[in-house]
Amino acid sequence: MAARPLVSIVTPTFLREAWLPRCHACVTAQTRTDIEWLVLDDSPEPSPYLSARQDERLRYLYTDRRVPLGEKRNILLEHARGEFIVHFDDDDLYAPGYVDMLVGWLEEGYDFAKLSGWFLYTAVHGRLGYWDTAQGGPHFRWARRSRSRVEQDAPATDDNLIGYGFSYAYRRRVWEAVRFPPLAALEDAPFAREARARFRFTARPDTTGLCLHVLHNRSTSLCLPQHELPVFLAERLFGERVRDYVAPQ
Repeated sequence: MAARPLVSIVTPTFLREAWLPRCHACVTAQTRTDIEWLVLDDSPEPSPYLSARQDERLRYLYTDRRVPLGEKRNILLEHARGEFIVHFDDDDLYAPGYVDMLVGWLEEGYDFAKLSGWFLYTAVHGRLGYWDTAQGGPHFRWARRSRSRVEQDAPATDDNLIGYGFSYAYRRRVWEAVRFPPLAALEDAPFAREARARFRFTARPDTTGLCLHVLHNRSTSLCLPQHELPVFLAERLFGERVRDYVAPQ
């Protein structure tokens, strides 16, 4: 039987040492085994955790020069060997079947796939939620330090649907044709917009617990979930590993 194509999981990181063991655990728990994990770290010092790992699937790249996030993604992809690329953010929880699921969407004939709806948790406020970016309506506004209810019927936006690169998966040829802009933030939507215009694109909601997007006191993500859910559902969706992510800050 022919070997399946290699999948490259790519993770840019900066000053997230406490999160890196959790991200590594997400990688090693994947049901897809033909993977490599590339991490580019531009923290002031190398990661003690990753520097000490003896994992042939890990490729840890370190620089003491601060690098814009879009450029970090391009550097990671220059080193990646896989036919399929999957993004893992260093502070999110990815279920064991995550890579298999998203690569499966690509293998249906798509070039670019992402989540259109996902579960999320704000550690600052201790709330679990769900955001379907393809839908509008009343919603909550979750930012780094604030949480509020917005009652007006806000429309869905294209930037929200195609942004949020923590859930991107695509064929290598997409990046070879469309590189990330060298921006310090918000580099994902311009990349996805051009990729969608040139390649086959699909965005699908997570209804089973594929990924938990985590907001904390150092995250930059702004999310607009329509639903707040009981926190006890997190363990039912994601298992015991979620306890490390929903612990109070």
